[in-house]
Amino acid sequence: MSSVGYGDISPINNNEKLLIIFISFFSCVLFGYIITSISTIINEISIKNNVVLENLTNINRYMSKMLVNKST
Repeated sequence: MSSVGYGDISPINNNEKLLIIFISFFSCVLFGYIITSISTIINEISIKNNVVLENLTNINRYMSKMLVNKST
C-alpha cells in the first residue's frame, strides 16, 4: 500500500489529497479481492479433497459388501 499515516509524504493541494484518497481506497479493495481469491482457491481444494475421500469411502464400502479381499 502507499505511505499513509506516517507523515513522510503528505499531500499539499486538493488534487494530491484526492489522488491519495483514491489510491488508498483502490489498495483496500485490491487487498480484499486478493484475500477473497486466495480463500476461494483454498476452499475449492478442500471441496475436491472431500469428494475424493467420499469416493474412496464408497469404493471401500462396496468392496467390503462384495467380500473382495484387499490382497487381490
